[in-house]
Amino acid sequence: MYGAAGAHRLPRTKECEYGQPGFFSAAHHGLCPRCGAQSVFEGLVHFHPRCAGCGLDFSRSEAGGRFAAIITFLFAALLIGLAMALDEMADPPLWLQLAIWAPLTAVGVIYVVRFSKAGLLMLRYMKAQQRG
Repeated sequence: MYGAAGAHRLPRTKECEYGQPGFFSAAHHGLCPRCGAQSVFEGLVHFHPRCAGCGLDFSRSEAGGRFAAIITFLFAALLIGLAMALDEMADPPLWLQLAIWAPLTAVGVIYVVRFSKAGLLMLRYMKAQQRG
């Protein structure tokens, strides 16, 4: 037996067999913070309304466009710094710069936004659990 005395546990369903994931696992794989089912994202960066495993409501935790914009700007600043450093050190041709940075930017922004949104969802869930 684990957890706080008198804590309510949800019944496990077939989809809800993994248990509560850790922060980095939940953020990296888009796992439900309550049951660990891989049901947080509906598309690339949009949340499902509810978890398919345990029914946790994700719609109230959906971070708006401001949060994604801030994360995107920070990631873009990092990539610009890396591109400038590469240009200074190796001076590659423009076509090679485009071949490196265009796919890295597209994939990186999607991953960073997904990771941060799922991580924020996990932090909000953990904070709500601490409050009771």
